[in-house]
Amino acid sequence: MKNFSIQELARLSGLKAHTLRVWEIRHAVVSPQRGLGNNRYYSVDEMEKLLLLALISHSGQRISTLSQLSLLQLKQRADGLKSEGSRQQKAVHSLIISMYRLDTESFEAVLNDCFLGWPSGTVVKAVIYPFLHKVDLLYRGRRTNEEHLAVTAIRQKLHWSLERLDVVPKKKKAIWLFLPKDTQLDLLLLYLCFVLKETGRRVLYLGADVSIQNLEDLFSGKKADYLLTYLPEKHRFSLPHLSEVMGRFLPQAKLLVVTTNASQAQEPAESNVSQVELDEALSFLNRLE
Repeated sequence: MKNFSIQELARLSGLKAHTLRVWEIRHAVVSPQRGLGNNRYYSVDEMEKLLLLALISHSGQRISTLSQLSLLQLKQRADGLKSEGSRQQKAVHSLIISMYRLDTESFEAVLNDCFLGWPSGTVVKAVIYPFLHKVDLLYRGRRTNEEHLAVTAIRQKLHWSLERLDVVPKKKKAIWLFLPKDTQLDLLLLYLCFVLKETGRRVLYLGADVSIQNLEDLFSGKKADYLLTYLPEKHRFSLPHLSEVMGRFLPQAKLLVVTTNASQAQEPAESNVSQVELDEALSFLNRLE
């Protein structure tokens, strides 16, 4: 079963690594093992405890008091949290724990409970998206067993949510979503499709493994105002080639490439191609008529 570095725990819990070290040293909430280079590593059990502590302390309860409680007592306190935000964060943490324990039944039960308790849009935006962001499964994966469990279940729920959307498109601009062959995960694309359709955008979801030739064939019969995709850091997809094809068939269209690594983002030379961060892309597309 997976062990976690303190940096991974910081990402999963939303706490700073410094805070986790203070909790460990001052309050003895966990006792990590030491690996190569004397680096700390934490078990799934310790990760679960730290996620509970992070959740409950965020509601205003003091870590000095919480550190004295057993795991069962912490779970009971977490179950007693009433605010919507706390309940949604608890669901995110439960998905994380179930995934890393390879507990398929628990993972699916958490998702099912969420869809019973909240509208689909709330679950997708307040539970599924934060979960995927925390476990780094929006853009890419490492093909581990636990990730396969999560990706399969989440993809099914996103498709289910899309099928049940009953929103008539009200906007004029047409947005196409696609992934080239080099890109591994389509979960972010499905999320974008849901969010845009929910707000009345005209969306054509093309899915993964789309070639430039596929797009060129579609350009001759359909109108697109914006195309959106994302690419891994190392890819063979030719943005200049697609730009040239768009210039011939859809001279007014723009291609938005969502960056998966902001530190390596570079503005493309092509005038009809823009590299943008996810929040920037959503904000821009939601302003379109």
